[in-house]
Amino acid sequence: MSYDEQDYVDLNGNKKGETSMKNVVKAQIIGETSAGMIAVMIFENGELVWSHDYFANGATEKHYHEMMKQAREDAEACADWRDYDGCDTDEDDEIVDYTVYDTSWVVAEYVDGEWAAGDELQNDGMAEDFLRHHLDIAKIVGFEDD
Repeated sequence: MSYDEQDYVDLNGNKKGETSMKNVVKAQIIGETSAGMIAVMIFENGELVWSHDYFANGATEKHYHEMMKQAREDAEACADWRDYDGCDTDEDDEIVDYTVYDTSWVVAEYVDGEWAAGDELQNDGMAEDFLRHHLDIAKIVGFEDD
């Protein structure tokens, strides 16, 4: 066995040739710095399976607060993604990956019942608002409201 094969580990922590019965579902909260956005992307065993931009159609003030809450609820219930409506797809019917843009970033991740920090914090009004709505997540990612 070569050195590369010996050290190979897949996204589920399995060594080459091993399989696992553990299904890993992870959600990411995505922010965007140029116009602002809050999206949720859900991955199952490393594959993007669902995504949604909660403010693609704008929002009233009431809707804004409801969607901040909904984004968190959808992330925390990510194991049930098959029951979700509203998956965003592109013109080729592919699930939209919101992290491909230079101006987008992972605000926080939810996996195995725990929140964790995403990428380095960036100045983004909607992401900051999301963290202000969810101070427990804000503390985990190191956000301090001025």
